[in-house]
Amino acid sequence: SVLPYSNISKLNLEWNLIGAEGAKALASALPASQLTTLNLIVNRIGDEGAKALEEAKLKLPASAYTFIHKYNKFTKQSN
Repeated sequence: SVLPYSNISKLNLEWNLIGAEGAKALASALPASQLTTLNLIVNRIGDEGAKALEEAKLKLPASAYTFIHKYNKFTKQSN
């Protein structure tokens, strides 16, 4: 993954339909990245992808990360 080796702080993946597998790949790169904002509006990440992202988010400082996730078909909304 390139993400941990870049200086990218904001990543807009809106309408890319990355699915749960894409969300899990992003989640694995988050703790080592410089991201502060990740926009995943309309990506069909579902519950499995949301869970992976939320678990990765817990490893980051509380104020360091904004996860924008509207319209992704969760059964339970993540924050």
